[in-house]
Amino acid sequence: MYGIGSPGNINILLRIIDRLLNSRQVRREATFEEIISPLHENLINIHLDYREILMRFKRSIPSREGKSWRCECLEKDSLTKKQAEEIVKESIERYKEDRKTQEHVRDVLRKNAQSYLQAVQSNEEKRYIYSLIIYFQENDHRPGLENKDIDEHIERIMENGGNSEMDTPTTVLYQRIEGTLDGDKVRNEIEKAIYELDHRILDAMHAYAKLQMSIIKRRL
Repeated sequence: MYGIGSPGNINILLRIIDRLLNSRQVRREATFEEIISPLHENLINIHLDYREILMRFKRSIPSREGKSWRCECLEKDSLTKKQAEEIVKESIERYKEDRKTQEHVRDVLRKNAQSYLQAVQSNEEKRYIYSLIIYFQENDHRPGLENKDIDEHIERIMENGGNSEMDTPTTVLYQRIEGTLDGDKVRNEIEKAIYELDHRILDAMHAYAKLQMSIIKRRL
């Protein structure tokens, strides 16, 4: 099984972020230490889990070697085209079923994005919560955005809600590989998904570091 994210980690993340809704009167430092810091730690764990899942998925897909195919997950030296295509089909079907946990967290964060962003005060806090939400919203991630562009999107979400301002959640990887039996194409798309996943966590890490620095500066 390639289960998309540990349900335990996902549930912890959702419980922690829901605490934002009851923290309006809490000092900024306390919000960071009691909510955002453990939230970020859990996000890192989820990312590492997602990444390993995609790596295992990639290893399950046969690659072409000359006139035959080979799969890292099998002891057989070579596979026929028909055998390779059957393995690709089965692996994609498992991925299709196992991605349901990922869909759940995306739906929850997208639905509650407006409330989460309204619950924090500073721009740095909002940008971090935004980066966390976008981590799970593949269609809405835009690498390399300036703060001005991020803040404009945050404002629109706060005014109109996540359902209006964010794309309908989908699994981009599944869209790219659905219906194909070409193992090399599937492996390439998985590699692309890992690359994009890493970019999303880097955005969250940068936002977290900037928030952490702003807290430190306030203490000086």
